Amino acid sequence: MKKTLNLFSVMATLTTLTLLTGCGSDDTINDPTADNPITFSITANNESRSADFYCNNYKPNDIYVSALYNSGTASPYMKNEHYKLINNVWSIDGFKRYWPATGTLSFYATNVQSKDIGTDGGKVDVDMSTAPYGITYTPPTAADNQIDIIYSVAKNQTKPASGITALNFRHAVSLISFKAANKIPHAQITIESISINNVATAGSFAFPDADTQPNTEKHDGTGTAPTVASTGKWSNFQYPAARNNSGRYFTTTPLSGTIVMKVKDETVKNLTDFTTSGTKETNYNKTLMLIPQTRAAWTPATAKSAFAQTAGAYLTIKCKIQNIALETATEPSATDIYIWDDGKGGTKELAIPLDVNWEAGKKYIYTITFNGKGSGGYDPDNGGEVLIPINLTATIHTADDGGSPSIDVVK
Repeated sequence: MKKTLNLFSVMATLTTLTLLTGCGSDDTINDPTADNPITFSITANNESRSADFYCNNYKPNDIYVSALYNSGTASPYMKNEHYKLINNVWSIDGFKRYWPATGTLSFYATNVQSKDIGTDGGKVDVDMSTAPYGITYTPPTAADNQIDIIYSVAKNQTKPASGITALNFRHAVSLISFKAANKIPHAQITIESISINNVATAGSFAFPDADTQPNTEKHDGTGTAPTVASTGKWSNFQYPAARNNSGRYFTTTPLSGTIVMKVKDETVKNLTDFTTSGTKETNYNKTLMLIPQTRAAWTPATAKSAFAQTAGAYLTIKCKIQNIALETATEPSATDIYIWDDGKGGTKELAIPLDVNWEAGKKYIYTITFNGKGSGGYDPDNGGEVLIPINLTATIHTADDGGSPSIDVVK
């Protein structure tokens, strides 16, 4: 008996996880030098996309620290000074800085410096010249080139008797990941890539007015979140032109390359989310790291072609779906037809409206379930609902929140 499938849907479940773990400041190293310059010990995450994240055992290779004397009444006392981890001590890579005899220092620190990122238009700029101090970020188009940004503020600090001033770090960006499952009875689905379109392509991040004091949230979600005053703010968003007019968008590919979801295998497949090795979270190179923002979904009824419009966010899934006519077959045959492809057996993009409400320091996991029901998939080139409808729904829940790792400033 032959069956022909002509209807499926995609249901996306959105999970949010805060990025930071409940890591303590437990590896402070005293300054070994005799003249007491400002040095650091650090319990912070790693900037590298391929490295482990979000606990005090995994350190970045570099941090950049600025300090204002007496809350900035004069030129910066330190400006984007480069510190490197040498023999477990964070020491300045250049001229040493010392605590002033009187007055206070307000510290601003981050793991990034002003530079171009990748080869696809990414850029980060750290501005400590005038208030409000902060970072301008243009994420690269490809997930592989995007970076995590962490920041810390400790204002009006005096030379401590203990020799330690704590800098507590937080994340400035949002992480976006994807999973997928095939629940269509008689179809094989191949996914080549996923893109997020018509969201902010650049923005300005301002350091908070208050210190980034440690919060008490743990991995299990218990505890108290950081106050609004102690978290930075994004503004000055820039948005792309239409994609068919060289507009920017953000794309990622599955961790293992093109993924094939076979018929009758309803297992949720990890497309771009991190993988876990023991207690370590690894392989973030396919996770999008984007600017936190709110963005209304693209409205197909008023803007028929997604690629031609400049307002409203949407996903595009570059995929192909092949019908399996023989009921007992587990793979398509040479005569089985494509339900969705480029007309030559290759992948083609489907557009799905996406309502965006991303917060800094949280990870959003979209699980795309092809289940044979619903509506909502659209042709991004020509407009209109595609032959096989797609329905995108999202649920949000909070899990695995954590306190921020800290850096200790040693006199």
